[in-house]
Amino acid sequence: KNEKITITLNVGDGILEQTTIEVTKNQKFGELPTPTKDGYQFLGWYVKDQLITPDTIVTGNIDTLEAKYARETITVTFDANGGTVSPESILVEVDGTYGNIPYPSRENYTFHGWYYEGTAVSPSKKVLVNEDHTVVAAWTENRPEVTAKGYEGDYDGFEHSITVTSDGDATITYSTDGQNYTSENPKFVNVGTYTVYYKVKLANAFEESGSETVKINKGNNKIVLS
Repeated sequence: KNEKITITLNVGDGILEQTTIEVTKNQKFGELPTPTKDGYQFLGWYVKDQLITPDTIVTGNIDTLEAKYARETITVTFDANGGTVSPESILVEVDGTYGNIPYPSRENYTFHGWYYEGTAVSPSKKVLVNEDHTVVAAWTENRPEVTAKGYEGDYDGFEHSITVTSDGDATITYSTDGQNYTSENPKFVNVGTYTVYYKVKLANAFEESGSETVKINKGNNKIVLS
């Protein structure tokens, strides 16, 4: 006698319209339905650790099939946005975390993190996108803080120059023609207007440059030599 058996389908967090199947004892299971679960791949129906396939023979001690899933693996690509990064992509599991993501480099810039559509991505952040996607590096330029000031006053017989200050271990160079720069800040005594160009360079930062003037007026003061 071909005894019919109703078997319960336990899909866990998955989705499947039917909740049971009817099979014949001592016959093959035949075609089995496939449940779905967002971000997961269906691995098959199991009784404990035994995989049940359409060719598995139905026995009387089977009353429930349990669906097993594995997180889908997707590719995350890293857009260094002008910098360099290695590796350029990694595999992650949907619903897992991004894990060990690379750190990019870019000369004269500071890295401020990876972003996907405006949302920060970090090693501990959960992967909520269930398809391959690209994250983009965010940077800010490194520039030295520079304060520059010229000079203007009446002739007094003393040397005058521009003043340039910066942060850290910045290197400051000066020029009177905008072409040839040295570390010596030019000084002026005689009446006239003088343009001094400057460059400020800080390690791993863009160069800042500019100019200021030294203006020495004729004035009405007399210099008395004693």
